[in-house]
Amino acid sequence: MKRLAVICTLLAAFPANAAHFTNLAPGAYRIWMDDAPDQVMSATDGDLDVALLPGQKVALEAVENDPDPTATLDPTEEATPEPTEEPTPSPTPTLEGIELVVASYDADTGQNRFEVLDAAGKSLTGAVQVLQGVTMKAEIEASDLDGDGMVEIVAVGVHPTNGLVIEYWTGQGTRFQEVAGLTNGGSGEFHLAMGDLDATPGNEPVIVSREDDGSFSLKAFDGSGIPTWNSPQVLSSEYATVESLLTADVDSDGADEVILLARRDNGVVDMIVHEDGFNLSEVVAFGNGATGDATAIAMDLDGDGASEIAAVAKNSQTNSFRLLVFTWQGDILMRENVLPGDFEASASFTASDLDNDGRDEVVAVGRMLHTGSNIIQVIDDDGSRMLSRSVLDPSFDAVKSNTVADVDGDGFYEIVVGGKHEETGVTAYQILGLDGNIVAGGTAFESGTNNDPWLVSTDLDEDGADDLMVFGEISEGAYGVELHDGANGDIRFTTTFSAPPSTVQTADLL
Repeated sequence: MKRLAVICTLLAAFPANAAHFTNLAPGAYRIWMDDAPDQVMSATDGDLDVALLPGQKVALEAVENDPDPTATLDPTEEATPEPTEEPTPSPTPTLEGIELVVASYDADTGQNRFEVLDAAGKSLTGAVQVLQGVTMKAEIEASDLDGDGMVEIVAVGVHPTNGLVIEYWTGQGTRFQEVAGLTNGGSGEFHLAMGDLDATPGNEPVIVSREDDGSFSLKAFDGSGIPTWNSPQVLSSEYATVESLLTADVDSDGADEVILLARRDNGVVDMIVHEDGFNLSEVVAFGNGATGDATAIAMDLDGDGASEIAAVAKNSQTNSFRLLVFTWQGDILMRENVLPGDFEASASFTASDLDNDGRDEVVAVGRMLHTGSNIIQVIDDDGSRMLSRSVLDPSFDAVKSNTVADVDGDGFYEIVVGGKHEETGVTAYQILGLDGNIVAGGTAFESGTNNDPWLVSTDLDEDGADDLMVFGEISEGAYGVELHDGANGDIRFTTTFSAPPSTVQTADLL
């Protein structure tokens, strides 16, 4: 039986003097206190509660052969070696492979948290509460901060007295950095993105937040929480909100720039490219006829390795969507109407190299207002339509589930579209090749969900082929995830959460 260890320093992440672990595999676990072996306990129905002293670290080690759970081990006791042998210390148990991190906000309790799961869907950390005292929804991202190949957790939220707070956590649930008082902005509006701003190993958090005077500031931090970029006013008070924030290397210098789509009070949407205190460019992307949130996507349109900036918004007059692709200087490389006709306000857009020519294509999925038809379009780098067809049945709403995945491991992406049945709540998904043919499909949550599903593709088991994670609200206050084999639709695991997932990422955390 594979052995595993999970170490977590219990600061404010768990109730005082106790650690609560959930979704564990049934069986016995050796409890390690401050790196020393202690008692053996059994996980009852996948749950385990461990009493702690303040500041103690706890680890779990799955025990083979299910020994007596009441047995204890003297931490000072050592085995007696054979006279001809040197004593060999036992290695610290480890878990190989990548993990799944799921962040969520519980509106009932006002708690922000994350949880790390293995490839079998078992919780390795339990629910780790972050940002004590922050009762509003936070932004939580997983990223490698120091370039060591291991991913850390970044959490940002607004504290009622300490202002904007940023925390760094290890994947094991240990908080190792906190910076408070970043802003006193009364609106609480802030946005988080991760990027490599200095072309050195490790990513930096970028935070754009509204200040007391109505303007927006931009700050970036290194892996130690020290500010590296500090722009007191990246946007003036004439802007009503930031609708899209991302990072990408747009000028081929090896470091990322920050891209914003921001809406002015008059409804005009501007695109701004920012670097270390300076707005490199600022152009109008959409006039005041653009409705709904404008979306920015980084894509390599010409195959040169640098990113161009795609921006999409709905035209209120035509009910179609406008796609623009910009250089970082603000020059327009492409101007296309996508999803032409009478479409709902929400649509989903992604950019990927689907035909392996080194240049990205844009995938758009929308739903027509009167017929309910779900339409998918693929726009090539020259603006031509590579694919245009209907998907699923009109009884399914597919506008919020659009992703790509290499489900057969051949090195080419397929397109995945999913939606919820309007009456039963059952989720159905279809996987299409670039020729428009359906190569696979399946259903999830046969008992139905209360909300639109969320599809995420990932090779969680690292077998070279992507699988599909489907998230949905399976009952009031209960949220489920099913991991499906991308090729044949078999369910790999199911698990539940008590709060709606807001961020889902796979990475090497442990």
